[in-house]
Amino acid sequence: MKLRKRRLTFLLEHSRDDSAASTSASNHCGAVNALALATSDNRQTLFTASRDATIKRWQVGDAGPKLEMTFEGHVDWVNGVAVLEKDNTLVSCSNDCTVRLWRANASPKAKVGGKRRDGLAEDDYGLVSTLYDHSDYVMGVSAAQEAKTFVSAGLRSEIKLWDLETTVRTSRLGLGRRRSSASSSDSRGGSPRGVLGDFDCDSASDASSCYACHINPFGSVLACGSTDGILRIWDTRSGERNDEGSMLPKLALKGHLGNIRCVRLNRAGTLCITGSSDKTIRIWDLGQQRCVNTFSIHKDSVWALDFDELHGQIVSGGRDGQVFCTSASGKLSTLLFEEENPVLSLAVRGKDGSNPSAGSDALKSAWSATSSSSIHYWDLTQPSSSDREGGGSGGKSGSYRERRHSSFVASTSPFSIKHSSLGKSAGRSKAEVTPLQRTPTLTIAGVPAIVKHEILSNRREILTEDTSGAICLWNVLTGAVEKRFSAAEVQEAIAEAAEGEESDGAPVGENGGEDKEGKKDNRFEKFFECINPEVTVSSWFNADKRLGKLSIHMEPKQCFSAEVYATDLGIQDVSDELKFNMGQQVACSLFRGWQERREGEDASPSSSPPAKGTPSSSPGGKPRAKGTTAKLADWPFSFANNPCIISTTSDGEWFRRRIEDLDGSETAEEIPEWVVSCVADGQLPTGLDLKFSFHLMPHPDSELPALQQGKLLAPRILPISKVLNYVANKLCDQNVEIERSKWDGQQGGEGDREKGVRADDIELLCNDKMLTPDMTLSKVRHGIWKRSDDIIIQFRERG
Repeated sequence: MKLRKRRLTFLLEHSRDDSAASTSASNHCGAVNALALATSDNRQTLFTASRDATIKRWQVGDAGPKLEMTFEGHVDWVNGVAVLEKDNTLVSCSNDCTVRLWRANASPKAKVGGKRRDGLAEDDYGLVSTLYDHSDYVMGVSAAQEAKTFVSAGLRSEIKLWDLETTVRTSRLGLGRRRSSASSSDSRGGSPRGVLGDFDCDSASDASSCYACHINPFGSVLACGSTDGILRIWDTRSGERNDEGSMLPKLALKGHLGNIRCVRLNRAGTLCITGSSDKTIRIWDLGQQRCVNTFSIHKDSVWALDFDELHGQIVSGGRDGQVFCTSASGKLSTLLFEEENPVLSLAVRGKDGSNPSAGSDALKSAWSATSSSSIHYWDLTQPSSSDREGGGSGGKSGSYRERRHSSFVASTSPFSIKHSSLGKSAGRSKAEVTPLQRTPTLTIAGVPAIVKHEILSNRREILTEDTSGAICLWNVLTGAVEKRFSAAEVQEAIAEAAEGEESDGAPVGENGGEDKEGKKDNRFEKFFECINPEVTVSSWFNADKRLGKLSIHMEPKQCFSAEVYATDLGIQDVSDELKFNMGQQVACSLFRGWQERREGEDASPSSSPPAKGTPSSSPGGKPRAKGTTAKLADWPFSFANNPCIISTTSDGEWFRRRIEDLDGSETAEEIPEWVVSCVADGQLPTGLDLKFSFHLMPHPDSELPALQQGKLLAPRILPISKVLNYVANKLCDQNVEIERSKWDGQQGGEGDREKGVRADDIELLCNDKMLTPDMTLSKVRHGIWKRSDDIIIQFRERG
């Protein structure tokens, strides 16, 4: 992989010691895409996969869920998760184009060489293997418990069947048309990707992608739903293959009018249930090769399904936030509960014993995950909400009296939920269907995800707003929140900025995001304008909020393009000329522990890192190069929240670690070479554009002489105040005198002259625009000069 593509990313997260984040700081900070329940030895475990790129394992008990483990390895949204309980294996898939295998029961344990801030450490995060055969997002995984195989499916119609014991593909499945030889090879080994070239479905195309897959426990039947609305079924034991060796589908069933988002097979592989963006749920009899039932009970796309085969109950949720339990045979449907956000995944547990006629009463509990970062648990054995509101006795939870207002007869009509309520009486032809449960029994609270961010002009701070409406100012140099702004502080700043200006829009709402008419306001944008400093600093990093948290991306060479004076950082008792390269300092701060452990043999085992501001040695015990001692020693910032770093290896594989888990054995094969050169050797790339050339010359209206040295090369961050001082000193050297009485009546009488020139005696202009002392050369170059050639700055007497 080319060096320019091996960027370094680090994630900014709330500190666990932060009172604002409190107990949920270690929970998910992004939408939860997938849930998986596992039960063994009377112990129930919940696995959750999130858009924050992590998977978490929760022990479910009477005292509530307890976080046991966080699996970190993916670098993008985790879309699916499956558990092979007998083999202690967890399978996950992600938008990072990988499928990963983990030890399902992995646990934190003492770390050799140190501990994390929470006193625990991890043995490689439980990761067993990473599979790179997919060339695009992997949208779903499913595991065959009895066959020890699992399937992964994703975009570009790529479906792959894997053998767990050997962690290799055992079959290659696909949907797209025949690809050219140049595009049909695997990017990491030259082996065929396994994308099927031809099949008996004329509507399919290269644009078709797989969003859902499921395999029965014996691994004999595989079902896949795709964006063309076609359900495809494979017999994995079949030997029927195309010329590329890919298995041909046994069935291609049409019926859905939109993307199939969720698929479930029964244990025998004879029945398949699908949910689609066309708002319908369909039941397919694979023996008859047709759809036997269609339910239109949702108001929007169906995104989540679970099937309690023992009781014949289908539990569905979707974009409308409603969760229904529908009998696969009797068509009776019950509105279990409603979420405020779209439902992305469901995991249900049925009661012991088989009773298909019990309806929703056969369910014991349900877990729901939505587009928020929180997870809800619903105890379905509790009395229904309608019974509690009606003052009922709260007896048997499955009684007809309790559930009649929540149930209706499902049909193919989208109006069935309105017209077929079992609760309608003689006095009303239509009855509102009420949810069986209105509030979850318990909630695993997540960290509010960041939804807006803006980088301040000083390139050191980022303003963010999260889903709760909280606005925070992050310091990129420390990886922590520098300040939290209350709603009153935000409103006050906006009001002060608006004083004297005519209002050209609706008043800002006080509810942190909406005005009285319910329309979104621009509170965040207005506040950003209020606090954003009028400075110009080179862009040395990029940031995004895709994971619900800030991801800071440092590209090689570009990340070393910005410097800052120590005095601008608030550092006292230092030279005015002392400046830092922010990219260099951040890299050294991130990898300080790694370098110390890397050089551990040369340092005393009992030695501790130098205190802030102590000019001893560079990270790792190496003496600092001449001229860099003050810079590295006086850097006052350090990362206190143990951030994750993300990069790629020289082979193109993803590399993710917590900085305190780096043991020093990592090499340039795993950590980008430019980072190693910067941290270990103190070397920066050549050709950095950190200085500007400019010319100083008298203004045509001025009688001041030209300077003996008018062409200069100076740092981009040089303030204009220093240029003023330079011009004044040079004019003094040339014995120039300025008549102060022309502009300062208190400096002597009319015509009184004084030797020498002070900085406040002159003014600087560029393109006939006055330059203020707090401007920098970079600000002048990009905001006033706006050309690529040398800047021309003119000086004259202040008048």
